[in-house]
Amino acid sequence: MTRPGKFTPSFRLGPWLVRPDLNRVENAETGAPPVQIEPRVMAVLLCLTEEPGQVVTRLDLLDRVWGDSVVGEEILTRAVSELRRVFGDSARQPCFIETIRNHGYRVIAPVEAVETEVLETLEAPAVPAGPGAAPGPAPTTAPAPAPEPAPEAEAEDPVPEPSEPLAPAGPRPEPSPPEFADPDFPVLGTVSPRRVRWRVFGPGLAVLAVAVAMILSFPRSQGPEVARQAPPRLRALPLTSYPGRERHPALSPDGTRVAFVRSEPGVAGSHLFLKQRESEATLQLSEGPGWAAWPAWSPDGQNLAFVHGDDEGPAICRVSSLGGPLRVLWRGPHLVEGLDWSPRGDVLVFATLDEASGRLDLFSLDLADLTVQPLAPPPPGLAGELHPVFDPRGARLAWVGLMADGSMGLLVGDTAGGQPEVVAEGLAEVRGLAWAADGGSLVYAASPGGNFSLWQVDLTGSQRGHSHWLSTEGDGAWNPTIARRTGELAYEDVRVDQDLWQVKVLAQDPYQLETSVFLQSTRWEYAGAFSPDGGQVALVSARSGYPEIWLADAQGQDLQRLTDLQGPGLTDLCWSPDGSQLAFTAVRQGRRVILVLAANGGAPRQVTPEGEQEIRPSWSRDGKELLFAARRQGRWEISRRPVAGGPRVAVTTAGGTSGRLSPDGRRLFHTRPGEAGLWVVELEEGRATGQPTLILADLSVRDQACWALAAGPAPAEGAPEVDGGQILWVRRSGNAAILARHDLATGETSYLTTLPGFAASELGVSPAGHTILFARTGSLTGDLMIVSRWNGKI
Repeated sequence: MTRPGKFTPSFRLGPWLVRPDLNRVENAETGAPPVQIEPRVMAVLLCLTEEPGQVVTRLDLLDRVWGDSVVGEEILTRAVSELRRVFGDSARQPCFIETIRNHGYRVIAPVEAVETEVLETLEAPAVPAGPGAAPGPAPTTAPAPAPEPAPEAEAEDPVPEPSEPLAPAGPRPEPSPPEFADPDFPVLGTVSPRRVRWRVFGPGLAVLAVAVAMILSFPRSQGPEVARQAPPRLRALPLTSYPGRERHPALSPDGTRVAFVRSEPGVAGSHLFLKQRESEATLQLSEGPGWAAWPAWSPDGQNLAFVHGDDEGPAICRVSSLGGPLRVLWRGPHLVEGLDWSPRGDVLVFATLDEASGRLDLFSLDLADLTVQPLAPPPPGLAGELHPVFDPRGARLAWVGLMADGSMGLLVGDTAGGQPEVVAEGLAEVRGLAWAADGGSLVYAASPGGNFSLWQVDLTGSQRGHSHWLSTEGDGAWNPTIARRTGELAYEDVRVDQDLWQVKVLAQDPYQLETSVFLQSTRWEYAGAFSPDGGQVALVSARSGYPEIWLADAQGQDLQRLTDLQGPGLTDLCWSPDGSQLAFTAVRQGRRVILVLAANGGAPRQVTPEGEQEIRPSWSRDGKELLFAARRQGRWEISRRPVAGGPRVAVTTAGGTSGRLSPDGRRLFHTRPGEAGLWVVELEEGRATGQPTLILADLSVRDQACWALAAGPAPAEGAPEVDGGQILWVRRSGNAAILARHDLATGETSYLTTLPGFAASELGVSPAGHTILFARTGSLTGDLMIVSRWNGKI
């Protein structure tokens, strides 16, 4: 047999046969299956065995094996620990590798060369036994991955625990995104990778999409008023504080390491990094141009899968946790929206666009033959699926679903099949989820109307399906990660600057527009709504530390805070016709409910009965009733109820998720569950008659709150008034959000201007349609945090 010259010849180390060309060791004495080891681990072994018995310094080993890579000595400690695990060695009573304190390591087991004939005998293929022949040795297969070992503590050279928390980093500029945009936001339509711009918050979209409120659990109130409640904050310490931004954290199964994606200032793209929790040194695992996203650990902690994008498109890759070359496992035409490795180690599961359906669906990648198969079809009415994660045992899968009403929800299903269960719904936007180590709950990041927080939904016991707010330090929390064995929790601490901007119509025919800041702060603003006379604007702002409703004048001045709720998600602000009251959606006890607030402040009053869920209110012409969306016989429909309280009365029968009456009250403009578009239907005695008519086909499902009725341009002299005027709405085109206008008199649609940085929430339109308010996202920075003393519960 001819051996390639670039490989070190095989040799024996005690009873072990070491095969450098195969990165494998075998024990012929025990007959155990061969053991594969990582290339960097083999390189450490070869350095130690070049001169048996001689000490090789730690610095020399780092230099020879890792070269110019910036790594800490703990990476070498882990490599030596892996060798000891394979050989069954001990740091305290070594038989193979001895630690020389303050110096390095040496091999103390005998090293012997192996003759070529011996290798040929070992590698000879089994010959089928003839009649009466003795059976030959059974072929061996690689063992199943062993559980990841904790780094073996060396008595002479222990790795110290950190005694001080790391200093938090200050504000940092956000680097320019690469062509394949920041993999933080889901793509909810069929797009080419070259056309995608990632949204500013989550697995791969074009802009923030905040549509409705999310789940929050509050103690049961003794009366109709909303109680002021704020849970204790989780104590979290910085896990990273590097210049730039760190995102998509993934704690190793034993919680000792964290993999993450880092964008450095002034450097295009992003890369995958790894660090020990007790060290500031990082190991860069990906190189070259492009971007990285969604790291996921193998069950034994020896490898990482992640998404890597370059000029050839997105690819799922695998790399050793000790560094080394990347192996491309699968390359597809569309962006990957979440990735996880099964606890059994046999498959990867991910979300990407399905060419046939044109929506995000879940797929599995078999690591044995690298085939990709779609998972079970999604439940009816689901518009997309993303961010799948396995439970710690691999028996269940949780993922994020885009629901029929344009909101997001969490689903859980058995990996063996069966109908999945919706465990949380009505979430404005979900930015990552993770299983608790005991499999009894999910921790997820979601927006209750602009800012992001951590939440925990119980999956067992009397609180099953209830979500609890996990209040954290900082402005926002994304992408939680939980170590599968230890249950430790880390997350991405995000600082988002989101302000209210305005588009002013200066002239018509032709249109002249001006885009400028309406209201800004160092926190975020969201969801502005003009009063009926146009003189005031109600808005949601977190400038007081929590999302609250504030009041400003039409120029964004003279701010007054109207609420002191400290936490519930607040969305869908709308004024009563006389300007005396505000209706809005909040979240109580895991359900979205409608509250009414006096325009001069005070305690809001809940209109929605206990135990029910209602969203997106609007007012009747006389201000005595509220219209809203609610589930009726499993389908979202528009209903109405007296503001003072009373039974719910159905309005639509063909589906409805947001609705507004025409000025004369005879027609209802509305969106429908799971369908793009805007419809209008005639009303008789407050109920829909006949079939709805589609008037706007291009209003997307995720923008079902991003439209408004307004008065049209002043009619020409002698021309009749036109009921309904105009509809102002948001149209998506590639990676842009465009302010569009539909003239109800002519049926013509015109496109006015792009909305830069549009955070898909709501449009605030003045009564005459001359000023349009929208939330605009600015800078985005973030570090990783780890929660101290986290035990899986609040």
